This record gives sequence, C-alpha cells and structure tokens, in this order.
Amino acid sequence: MFNVILKKSTIALLTWVGEDTYSQRLASITTGVFVAQFFNTGILLLLVNANLKEHLPGFIAVLFQGKYYDYNP
Repeated sequence: MFNVILKKSTIALLTWVGEDTYSQRLASITTGVFVAQFFNTGILLLLVNANLKEHLPGFIAVLFQGKYYDYNP
C-alpha cells in the first residue's frame, strides 16, 4: 500500500514540476517512480535488517540494530 501512495505522490510532484515536452515528463516520471520504489523496497529493507552498531556512531547505530551482521555462515 505504501508503494502505491509513494508512486502517486511521485507522479503528482513530477507533474507539478512541469517539463517542456510530454516525453520528457514521462521519462522523468518513470525514473522518479523507479528510484523511489527501488529505495523503498530494496535499500530500506536491507538497512532495517542490518546490524551496523560496529560501524556507525552511537546515535545512529541505535536505529540499525537488526539481526544480520556483516558476515553470516
């Protein structure tokens, strides 16, 4: 559900920006939606499950204390 909301808001924002041609607008919408959904589903899930308390400062490491360390057997 969050990806649908993310997609609709990205399309609305990029339409509001306005491009010179229709094809430029479609290209920017396609790129923007891809990057937003890729970050949401790929990178964010990886960061949430990562245990980075050995590599980050203390105030940031509190957010990233997942169960997966750098190396797993």
